[in-house]
Amino acid sequence: MRFKLLVAWMFFQSVMGVTASTAFAQTADYPSKRIRLLVGTAPGGAVDIVARIVVARLQETMGQPFVIEYHPGPFAAMKLVTGAPPDGYTLMIASTTITVNPSLYPKAGIDSSNVTAVAKLTDTPIVLVTRPELPVNNVAELLKLARAQRGKLSFATAGMGTPPHLSAELFKSVTDVDILHVPYKGVAPALIDVAAGRVDLMFTSYGSVLPFIKGGRVKVLAITNEKRIAQMPDVPTLRELGHGDATFGSWTGIIAPPKTPAEVVATLNREMVKAVQDPAIQKLLIEQGFTPSESSAAEFTKLLRTETQAFRVLISKAGIVAE
Repeated sequence: MRFKLLVAWMFFQSVMGVTASTAFAQTADYPSKRIRLLVGTAPGGAVDIVARIVVARLQETMGQPFVIEYHPGPFAAMKLVTGAPPDGYTLMIASTTITVNPSLYPKAGIDSSNVTAVAKLTDTPIVLVTRPELPVNNVAELLKLARAQRGKLSFATAGMGTPPHLSAELFKSVTDVDILHVPYKGVAPALIDVAAGRVDLMFTSYGSVLPFIKGGRVKVLAITNEKRIAQMPDVPTLRELGHGDATFGSWTGIIAPPKTPAEVVATLNREMVKAVQDPAIQKLLIEQGFTPSESSAAEFTKLLRTETQAFRVLISKAGIVAE
């Protein structure tokens, strides 16, 4: 009996040794084949632009092709990445929406805790602009007018629950002003109506509003980021203006399936940080309205957790529901 147990134990140990060595070999030569990169939006959006810029460099440095796949919808790409094998060959380029959507669609049962954070790539500046004729030239004057005409000023967004919408709601909460929300189905029609004077103001991404700024069709009052941005060094942050609690960050980053090996995550993070730090890549990102912003996997993990909780509180307080 003891002999049989000893033989069984030796067999188990040998099997575990083979399994461990196989797993090590799989991670040691990573990557050895093409990598899928899921995008949760249609082609041509902000996330897609970042993906194309960064992937072009990663293919050179990692020696393997990246295949970009588009899966529009609140959770289409998230469902695929969370259900994929944790081998580093299926990734997703995500944005702030993955920390927002769990609170907008609580019945979906998918949130950022179900993924492996790999690396943050960019920050996306959010800009506060007004219609040209609005009689204000700075945030202080805007707040004075909003309080004098409580509930009469309006702000446009590209839809309920979008990062710029949440940025506006946070601004309202922090400054205690009552401004009417006018949601649109997209950024372009919202900006057109602000420029035409049909809506008073808007929080929107720098990249989307840049042509309107250059054409003098809107007035820029502030940005919501923690720091000023290279594209508009003279525009102050809300923090500088005394509204630090209204600071709002939007970002893009790479996530992987749950339980992706640490060695694979380390390899991906190292290569992505190198790509984002490359001067040529930084130039391309800045020209498209982004701020390069690399991070460690641990820092990105912490960001996902804290944002998910913060948005849960903000969305509940503002009474925001998905359309």
